[in-house]
Amino acid sequence: MNLLAHAHLGSDLNRKTNCYNILWDYISRTGAEKQCDAAARGRALHILIDKEADRSAYYKQHRNVISPARRKAAKILFDLFSDYFLVKHWAEFSDQPVERFIQEAYQNLRIEAPSIGGRGEEIALNMGRNNWFGDYGTIEGQAKVLQRISARSSSRLASILTGAEEELSTNEAELEKGFITFYKEIQVRVSLH
Repeated sequence: MNLLAHAHLGSDLNRKTNCYNILWDYISRTGAEKQCDAAARGRALHILIDKEADRSAYYKQHRNVISPARRKAAKILFDLFSDYFLVKHWAEFSDQPVERFIQEAYQNLRIEAPSIGGRGEEIALNMGRNNWFGDYGTIEGQAKVLQRISARSSSRLASILTGAEEELSTNEAELEKGFITFYKEIQVRVSLH
């Protein structure tokens, strides 16, 4: 799952814990989970969400929809595409409009960023400034996200990800099958955590 899904799945947590959950991929090597309880709980939720997504029937059934040339990056693509489908089907999962949820998530990240510090603070502020969550909801936005990831990746991964939004535009109907059930299953697992 990608950042918007993490934000949504952790939205019942306190603000600080959910910010750690959202940012965990960027701060996982800092030892933050040893420094405060909120970081440890955010880490635990982030890992649970990722493991559940990776083990899901949805991922296993749809992995081969990604073209062989890009299959090595299927996990990254599924994470990004999941946020695309989450935005598309938002009303299935929340009564709050997605735009308002996104603005509140950015506000929470801005409030907590100074206490997280370092790279986490930088990423948290950058998310809001550049509307990362908003980019997930369109294929053009997915292209921007893939460009950002490619810019900080190895040349091999960058070559796989460049233009990979075409996987979504070409296979959207197939990839969309089962998403709602998959996401609802993840919601249940998270609620039991």
